[in-house]
Amino acid sequence: MKERLGAQAFRPVLCVVALMLWASAPLARQSQESDPTTGRIAFIEPAKPPGKLKVQQKKGEKPADATIGMIVRRGYQLTLDPTAKASVLCANGQVRDLTPGPQGCPCVAAEGSFIYKGSTIPGTRRDPDTALGSFPVIISPRKTLLLSTRPTIRWSPVTAVAGSPPLTYSVSIFTEGMTLVWRRERVSGKQLEYPADAEELKRGEVYKIIIQAGRASSEQERNAGLGFTVLTAAEAKSIDTADTSIRELGLPESEKQFLIANLYAARELSSEAIEKLEKLSNIMKAPTLLRMLGDLYADAGLHREAIGQYKAALALPEIESDVEGQALTLTALGQSLQALGDSTAAAPRFSQAVEAFRKLGDSVTVEQLRDGRKQ
Repeated sequence: MKERLGAQAFRPVLCVVALMLWASAPLARQSQESDPTTGRIAFIEPAKPPGKLKVQQKKGEKPADATIGMIVRRGYQLTLDPTAKASVLCANGQVRDLTPGPQGCPCVAAEGSFIYKGSTIPGTRRDPDTALGSFPVIISPRKTLLLSTRPTIRWSPVTAVAGSPPLTYSVSIFTEGMTLVWRRERVSGKQLEYPADAEELKRGEVYKIIIQAGRASSEQERNAGLGFTVLTAAEAKSIDTADTSIRELGLPESEKQFLIANLYAARELSSEAIEKLEKLSNIMKAPTLLRMLGDLYADAGLHREAIGQYKAALALPEIESDVEGQALTLTALGQSLQALGDSTAAAPRFSQAVEAFRKLGDSVTVEQLRDGRKQ
């Protein structure tokens, strides 16, 4: 069977079915308890000062100050101050308002497909380090489904030789069969919008980008599956329907954009989710947002970019009381450091993650991390 460009996301029939099933249950605020056990904090008012919503992740453990995007699960106790308002996005796309006082997670069933679960792909030594600058590395679109037919193309720059003329790049898009679709020569910088005067990319088709700078080429990265697939019209309509439902929830604009980014990430539109989160991170400082951004980069094999986001998340004071957030971020940071060959820096991060998971009573993950890597 001919190899598809991109990761396992490029299975159009399965993707269409999943989107059709999911789109049949649009976002809504509901009070009845049905569907899933995992959710994200979608809204807190007032957002500052912290402490209006507390999340106790384990009995006997000090409650964490909730932040936008924080994961909540069955067994957690949520306590909402009577002077505040808050809501939780469940994995089926329903947004549930919390009531004042203590309560459990309002998402109660076991399954759902709306919440982005985070990075699940351990890094490998074959993943590129964009800091080396020896050849251009495709940043986006990369290993992704794509909603837009006119993508923003981004790549890592090549380190110029001292005294040489400024580098320019050749940017090309090919079909799955390596037929040239479009090319732009002598591009400066490291980003290019697919132009409005070019023929738009076809829905349902698979593409690959190649960037060249002199003899240096993005083809020097040997990993498979670096392309992207543009959603079919039916798939795009399903995403648009969900997007509209989010915009009609009446939440502040930042929270809406975060939920849309979460939607994109959950539906494997990872490059466009990254674009949204990068913009949002300039105005919305939340550990979970930065971890999600790091996880998306890590899943794409871009560990240098992921490391920056994980470190930024750990530097925020809001994460200090969030034991689970610390544990997940430290584990992911260790994996990305290890993927770039820096086991010395990874080891203490894994050790810190072990201590955090031990506080949560997660003995299974503690055992998995004992050898320095989560399986």
